[in-house]
Amino acid sequence: MGNTALDSVVNLIFNLQIWDILKVLLVVGLIVYLVFSLVIIRQVDLMTGVLSGKLNPGIRIAAYIHLGFAIVVLICALLFL
Repeated sequence: MGNTALDSVVNLIFNLQIWDILKVLLVVGLIVYLVFSLVIIRQVDLMTGVLSGKLNPGIRIAAYIHLGFAIVVLICALLFL
Protein backbone atom coordinates (compact mmCIF):
# COMPACT_ATOMS: atom_id res chain seq x y z
CA MET A 1 0.00 0.00 0.00
CA GLY A 2 1.33 3.41 -0.98
CA ASN A 3 1.15 6.55 1.04
CA THR A 4 -1.85 8.44 -0.35
CA ALA A 5 -0.71 11.84 0.93
CA LEU A 6 2.68 11.44 -0.71
CA ASP A 7 1.07 10.17 -3.89
CA SER A 8 -1.22 13.19 -4.05
CA VAL A 9 1.74 15.58 -3.59
CA VAL A 10 3.70 13.83 -6.32
CA ASN A 11 0.69 13.92 -8.66
CA LEU A 12 0.22 17.62 -7.93
CA ILE A 13 3.85 18.37 -8.76
CA PHE A 14 3.81 16.39 -11.99
CA ASN A 15 0.45 17.83 -13.12
CA LEU A 16 1.46 21.48 -12.74
CA GLN A 17 1.11 23.48 -15.90
CA ILE A 18 3.64 26.15 -16.87
CA TRP A 19 0.84 28.73 -16.94
CA ASP A 20 0.03 28.05 -13.27
CA ILE A 21 3.66 28.56 -12.32
CA LEU A 22 3.79 31.81 -14.30
CA LYS A 23 0.63 33.07 -12.58
CA VAL A 24 2.12 32.49 -9.15
CA LEU A 25 5.41 34.12 -10.15
CA LEU A 26 3.56 37.12 -11.59
CA VAL A 27 1.53 37.65 -8.42
CA VAL A 28 4.65 37.30 -6.25
CA GLY A 29 6.44 39.81 -8.47
CA LEU A 30 3.55 42.26 -8.17
CA ILE A 31 3.60 41.91 -4.38
CA VAL A 32 7.33 42.70 -4.41
CA TYR A 33 6.58 45.70 -6.64
CA LEU A 34 3.92 46.88 -4.16
CA VAL A 35 6.51 46.72 -1.35
CA PHE A 36 8.89 48.69 -3.58
CA SER A 37 6.16 51.29 -4.08
CA LEU A 38 5.78 51.58 -0.31
CA VAL A 39 9.53 52.10 -0.01
CA ILE A 40 9.25 54.91 -2.55
CA ILE A 41 6.57 56.56 -0.38
CA ARG A 42 8.87 56.33 2.64
CA GLN A 43 11.84 57.74 0.73
CA VAL A 44 9.79 60.65 -0.64
CA ASP A 45 8.52 61.45 2.85
CA LEU A 46 12.08 61.45 4.20
CA MET A 47 13.31 63.56 1.27
CA THR A 48 10.57 66.17 1.61
CA GLY A 49 11.29 66.37 5.34
CA VAL A 50 14.94 67.22 4.68
CA LEU A 51 14.67 69.29 1.51
CA SER A 52 12.20 72.03 0.84
CA GLY A 53 11.23 73.13 -2.61
CA LYS A 54 8.45 73.90 -5.01
CA LEU A 55 8.34 70.35 -6.38
CA ASN A 56 7.74 68.61 -3.04
CA PRO A 57 3.92 68.44 -3.30
CA GLY A 58 4.12 67.23 -6.90
CA ILE A 59 6.65 64.53 -6.08
CA ARG A 60 4.56 63.38 -3.12
CA ILE A 61 1.42 63.23 -5.28
CA ALA A 62 3.29 61.28 -7.98
CA ALA A 63 4.51 58.78 -5.37
CA TYR A 64 0.99 58.21 -4.07
CA ILE A 65 -0.37 57.84 -7.61
CA HIS A 66 2.37 55.26 -8.23
CA LEU A 67 1.29 53.39 -5.09
CA GLY A 68 -2.33 53.50 -6.24
CA PHE A 69 -1.46 52.04 -9.63
CA ALA A 70 0.58 49.28 -7.98
CA ILE A 71 -2.39 48.37 -5.77
CA VAL A 72 -4.82 48.43 -8.71
CA VAL A 73 -2.57 46.22 -10.86
CA LEU A 74 -2.14 43.71 -8.02
CA ILE A 75 -5.89 43.56 -7.41
CA CYS A 76 -6.56 43.11 -11.13
CA ALA A 77 -4.00 40.33 -11.31
CA LEU A 78 -5.58 38.56 -8.35
CA LEU A 79 -9.06 38.88 -9.85
CA PHE A 80 -8.31 37.98 -13.46
CA LEU A 81 -5.56 35.38 -13.14
